[in-house]
Amino acid sequence: KDICSFLKEKKLVQVKNDVVIATKLKLFTQFQAYNLEKCVDSSPGLLKINDTHVISVGSHSHKLININAETLAIISHVELGDQIECEVAQFKNEGIVGCYDGFLYSFDALTGKIIWKYESGGMIKSKPLVISNELIIFGNYNYNQNIRCIKVNDNNEIELKWSKMLGRLGIYAN
Repeated sequence: KDICSFLKEKKLVQVKNDVVIATKLKLFTQFQAYNLEKCVDSSPGLLKINDTHVISVGSHSHKLININAETLAIISHVELGDQIECEVAQFKNEGIVGCYDGFLYSFDALTGKIIWKYESGGMIKSKPLVISNELIIFGNYNYNQNIRCIKVNDNNEIELKWSKMLGRLGIYAN
């Protein structure tokens, strides 16, 4: 038997001309909702800060929220200079995320405090790639050098290791 026949037999759906026109099934359950005020184009990122698993997601409202993955309670908010479209990545015990204002931000997901920021010269829509406890690679929309590698030392001093032009346009990647 196919699934449609099974559901029809159990009187869970109504079918007319081989099209489901009504259902008694609840296919999705909303278990929590958060108002980020504008659209969310970024994928949520998962961080592990100390022993806390944190879901971190940004929006076009410049706001990023950090949610305890076990309790679903909001832990903190971060407000950046412009829209956020890229996924948050974990760097050391911090979250990092790019922004339309051209900065790569590091933040404490438990408090919402910005730890450092790096100006890239073009809006950042790509998820940062963490190579080690010091190196981060990310793409941006700088039309002279759209991919960069930075080194962040233990004092949060940032050094540009290299930058290149990949292709002719900006880089968007998650």
